Amino acid sequence: MMQGALLALAVALSLVPGSWFFYALTVQHGSAVQIYYYNFTVVSVSQEGIVFNLTITYPNGTSQALSYSVPLERPYPFPYNGTAFYLTNMTYEGSKGDVSVYHGTFRLDGYSVPVTAYYSNGLLSNYSGTLDNVRVVAVLESSYVPPTSGGLVTDLGAWLIVIVLLGAIVIGVIVLAKIGKI
Repeated sequence: MMQGALLALAVALSLVPGSWFFYALTVQHGSAVQIYYYNFTVVSVSQEGIVFNLTITYPNGTSQALSYSVPLERPYPFPYNGTAFYLTNMTYEGSKGDVSVYHGTFRLDGYSVPVTAYYSNGLLSNYSGTLDNVRVVAVLESSYVPPTSGGLVTDLGAWLIVIVLLGAIVIGVIVLAKIGKI
């Protein structure tokens, strides 16, 4: 119960609506290479779960858009706290600073490859593994987490810009009126 509450708090603090995470997955079998792209976009986060959209682009160039609503305790396929796309049987091995290490199995298209996954602040950074002549690598290519609130400093800065612009317009109108252009 306490672990679920802590997970909910961690997700709520680090993942906000509008966040997106873009991953590249490379599956190499001998000299054949296939690259998949995954774009996760957070729609909402609550104590009950996370709602997100996932767009997958396949090696042949086609794409698929999916929507998920999953519990926070097991947010599969969302890449958070020991879960991620195509990973099964994940076990926590330990942590080094803010990086947690998990071991598990990658399963896709008949491949079953043992992998090691690294999560930074709960979010998947990468996973990789090799078995026989099959190599699998997934990497977080880019991400965006919008600020949760502007705060007083940002609000004052926005108002300062508006005031300066309005002041410039007023001064411009006065100058144009004095020289007879208005």
